[in-house]
Amino acid sequence: AYYYNISNPQQHGSFNYNIDDFVVTGTQTNNISLPTITVSGTVTDPSGQPVSGVRIEINGEGQNNTYHSWANANTDANGAYSIRMLPVDEWAEFLVIPPEGNTDLITFSLADSLSSLTSDTVLPITFPTSTASLSGTIVGSDGTPLDVSGNSSLEISLYKDNINNNQSIGADGSYSISLVPGTYEYLSVEQTLFQFGNTEYLGGIQYRIEDYVVTGTQKNNISLPTFTVSGTVTDP
Repeated sequence: AYYYNISNPQQHGSFNYNIDDFVVTGTQTNNISLPTITVSGTVTDPSGQPVSGVRIEINGEGQNNTYHSWANANTDANGAYSIRMLPVDEWAEFLVIPPEGNTDLITFSLADSLSSLTSDTVLPITFPTSTASLSGTIVGSDGTPLDVSGNSSLEISLYKDNINNNQSIGADGSYSISLVPGTYEYLSVEQTLFQFGNTEYLGGIQYRIEDYVVTGTQKNNISLPTFTVSGTVTDP
């Protein structure tokens, strides 16, 4: 197993080479030459412009699980990436994730469409054109946005084909996500609460809609049925 961590641009991962039923009979020498390859290219938006800060997540195996590679790599200022790995003929994951905060590009997967990689490969990647979007506001039962101050957070996500399209919600409760049309396994709104002080607590709430359909540009203002339970704890 070989593990690596590279900065500028950030990248980390590993690759493993396995030999099953390896026999040792005495003093012997075994020089191993790993068949490493490199996949590289430039990531562009639908108009052909390079995109920096894109995260690429790969996970794959080759030669009947003899080889295993995984990596998380970011594109540089010119949209370029380069990942060193072992040959892959079965992809478990090849995700292309937009830069943090980008609401125009959509996460997508190449795992089902990518062929085997057995030698150095130049693989240009282009984000698909978004043809649908979902926007609106998320508030509590009193009509006000939920708390996202301090360490608390609020996030909306739509899950489909092993891809999670998510976005953090700001203090005003508004959101806007670019998507591809289709039926998503679920839409989820999740708030994580952290408060430290005179009254310390942590927790969270989650609201889900199963089989959520997105057909085009649409709005969905969500009012969560929040309520408060309170009281006083006393001794005997």
